[in-house]
Amino acid sequence: MLWVVDKKVIRHTIDAGTALVEVPIRIRFEYCLRDERFVEGTLKRDFLYNRPELLRRFPRLQERSLDAEIEGTVDRTIVEHLMFAGYAEGQVRLFPSEVDDAAGDAGDTPAPEIIMPHGTHGRRRED
Repeated sequence: MLWVVDKKVIRHTIDAGTALVEVPIRIRFEYCLRDERFVEGTLKRDFLYNRPELLRRFPRLQERSLDAEIEGTVDRTIVEHLMFAGYAEGQVRLFPSEVDDAAGDAGDTPAPEIIMPHGTHGRRRED
């Protein structure tokens, strides 16, 4: 398994009532690849945009709908990235569902093995 971290800057257009506003969004996301394929449910993402300024300048915007629009754009961008890179096809589950967590699927993944050179188990070699 290989963990990959990607960063992107995208733009999302919002209808603010009086104008169309283009919002830059910084995205940082990490995910796991196994045999050069995206492992569903392993995505972790962070994104940043100037939410307070948008809400201040455009009072018609609703916080919840703004957040939902931005999250949807971010998730679509990540799916497109995974498909374009050849890591995924068709429907992609980015996040683990509550059903998976309740069933204990997350615990089925074995812990990574730590491989140490022979004879160096916590001791300093003296030559």
